[in-house]
Amino acid sequence: MPRILIVDDDEYVRKLVRIVVESAGFNVAFAATMEEVENLLPEVDSNPSRAVEIHAAILDGQFPRHAGERPQDTAGAQTAEYLRRVRPGISIIALSGNGEDTLHWADVALRKPASTTDLKTALQKLPS
Repeated sequence: MPRILIVDDDEYVRKLVRIVVESAGFNVAFAATMEEVENLLPEVDSNPSRAVEIHAAILDGQFPRHAGERPQDTAGAQTAEYLRRVRPGISIIALSGNGEDTLHWADVALRKPASTTDLKTALQKLPS
């Protein structure tokens, strides 16, 4: 079953998005910071057998680089760039409170609060 990476520093949002993603038939992985994304999906993995397969990512526009730090305005864009480097072809859905015109780094941009229907529609459009 394909796995979706959910990246948001708000635990409540991660839980809500998880419900929608799982109801659409996907498994999930979570991260709250850029550091957690890098630990989950390293650029060079010394043990490829433990590699986590990620089909797509749902990214907030702003979240911290490290735990305990303030959210960064460019975290979503930086994380999308990183994910595309380490997982070429990955699809990126932005789910952010930022205006959609600032989410050009995503394949699909949804503004918070997005409806369950809008998120499921975005998931259904992901390439197989």
